[in-house]
Amino acid sequence: MSLSEILKDFQVCVLPSWRLDLLKDYKCDLFINIESIQEMEKEQSLNYINILKNSVNSYIYLRNNIDGHQKVRKAGDFGVLNPTNKSDVENQLLEMFKIKYSQSKNNFYETLFEKK
Repeated sequence: MSLSEILKDFQVCVLPSWRLDLLKDYKCDLFINIESIQEMEKEQSLNYINILKNSVNSYIYLRNNIDGHQKVRKAGDFGVLNPTNKSDVENQLLEMFKIKYSQSKNNFYETLFEKK
């Protein structure tokens, strides 16, 4: 089933990271990610951002830990081996988006990116 078919019956769709392939041929006005980029390894999260930035026409809202998830020493421990921090995310998005609003508080950031 395609994302377009799903959205014929629903206005909102929550996608797990392993189904981001559904975004490749879909356009949306707003994409929201709250506290899940930080849960991925940097390679995964940057791939995620590269897929979604081409699908978003207007805005991306992100709320995540500034320094990424807790860094671990070995695979299988709680946390990530290579965390994604705020600057990693911004570096991926600032070519196509500008920061409309950004705030950091209690080691979390929330940023609204607007397409240029």
